[in-house]
Amino acid sequence: MINPHHLLRSMIAGVLAALALLSPVHAQEIRQPEAPAHTRPPLTNPACASWGPNRVDCFIIGNDGRIYHTYSDQASSGDHRDFSRWIEEPAPPPDGLDLGAGLAVTAWGVGRLDIMAITPDGDVVHTYYDQNAWQLPDWEFVSYPGNVGVTEIGCTSWGANRIDCFTRGKNRRIYQVRWDGVSWGTFDMGPLPTGGTADNPYLGVGAAAYAPNALWLLVIGVDGNSYYRKWDGASWGVWRDGGKASPDNLMTISCQAGVIYLMDCVFGDVAGNLWHRSYYAGGGYWLDWHNLNAVGGGLNAYYASGVGTSKVVGDQGALYALTYGVDGRLYLGFGRGGASTFDWYGWDSLGRPADQRVYLPAVMR
Repeated sequence: MINPHHLLRSMIAGVLAALALLSPVHAQEIRQPEAPAHTRPPLTNPACASWGPNRVDCFIIGNDGRIYHTYSDQASSGDHRDFSRWIEEPAPPPDGLDLGAGLAVTAWGVGRLDIMAITPDGDVVHTYYDQNAWQLPDWEFVSYPGNVGVTEIGCTSWGANRIDCFTRGKNRRIYQVRWDGVSWGTFDMGPLPTGGTADNPYLGVGAAAYAPNALWLLVIGVDGNSYYRKWDGASWGVWRDGGKASPDNLMTISCQAGVIYLMDCVFGDVAGNLWHRSYYAGGGYWLDWHNLNAVGGGLNAYYASGVGTSKVVGDQGALYALTYGVDGRLYLGFGRGGASTFDWYGWDSLGRPADQRVYLPAVMR
């Protein structure tokens, strides 16, 4: 006969062991399984935007499939302590979200935020914040590009009531999904610039609007380089190879127009390094790479997490970036640039939303 006291002690020990696995300390010890450089399981991409002076809003998808939001009304301070706690909003779409694809957010007017996301089936869906409330609680279906669906998205806005998004199709093609103020449209932009049949669908896509009806489209190729092309208001230019900062392949990208020069981008590579680079309009070329160093406490960024960036409206040169550290926490960085300088002030932890109990992402590709 089993001694009931021994049984009780065994049950208590099992519960305590399970709780230990969920603790933040233990979470830091868990590591992703090894895999080829561009097939490691991703964490969801953060997304940030600024709709007015001193205001920055950032969003992530949690491991529980819900969306979490933090914001600052004092963003020009560069101080992470001015950001709110993580708030669970808006509600996710009824069909759920692709936990590896992440979000894109644009701000084309004061108090206006438009969020684009991807469902598990590869649909592009949309909701927006206006008049102090989320206006589409059930979201709206926008597109199923190429009849195959998509896995990554980057969005920008060049004017009031205008949204331009670029998505990475599951068929290795790029699709533009745009709102022209009246209706949504989807356009096939052709194949990825690297050629061949290999691809990781969760490599990054970025977009930046540098003037009315003028856009940059950026992607990370399967070779680990960045590629970019420009819409000048009349036609698309050819793809150009922007290279990479080091021998380590790039994996993620987020860009903003009009921060320091024409465009500023933050890239993440497979070694967990984050890099900043400006595109200089006067000469039509990229400036030097800036290593943004460890995200906090000597920690690198998680190599398969995304990065979200935001300028601060009315504050020339101010740039925020948000990413995951290898401990699973979210880290916010801040920098300022000028005509010949770029100063990065480091990273600070924004903690984790309530869902982030264990480091390993819920999605395993």
